[in-house]
Amino acid sequence: MSKGDDKESPESLYIGGPLRKNVDKVNQANPLTYINNNTPPFLIEHGDSDVVVPVDQSQILYKALRKAKIEAALHIIPGAGHGFAGASRKQMDEIDGRVVDFFNKHLK
Repeated sequence: MSKGDDKESPESLYIGGPLRKNVDKVNQANPLTYINNNTPPFLIEHGDSDVVVPVDQSQILYKALRKAKIEAALHIIPGAGHGFAGASRKQMDEIDGRVVDFFNKHLK
């Protein structure tokens, strides 16, 4: 059974039913749907060992943002899982630094 048919997959539980039977809801939940010329800059940080959200999801989002000429940065954290589980102190410090720099640049 594919994820699209599995009503117990995390994605289907979020949507409220099997993905293939809820295409409109899937599109509403898909951030790619909302990329336009008003989309703000993005900072994407993703662990390459994330088993909850595959890293390719962040890569797809990043490519779509860049294609739309939206400022975006993607940093893949080696060895880090979901929520950066397993990341080293040094990696976490680097992530924190990028977040602070991003906020200072775009929110001040």
